[in-house]
Amino acid sequence: MAGNDDDSTPVSKAAFDEAIDKMIKLISDIGKKVNTEVASVRQDYALLSTSIKNVQTQLLEKQGRFES
Repeated sequence: MAGNDDDSTPVSKAAFDEAIDKMIKLISDIGKKVNTEVASVRQDYALLSTSIKNVQTQLLEKQGRFES
């Protein structure tokens, strides 16, 4: 059949090594992107957590003023 890849066709060591190098680079690039995104999420979480604590503090202060 035309266009059908034959799985028994040998692959040269150079072609195999090149494919492996490309995969390693791709995985490394993906890892760097994931690390960047995780750092960004952690930063956003820290800001959100601080904001929530500030709101809680303000609510507690107002509650104390209303009760006394």
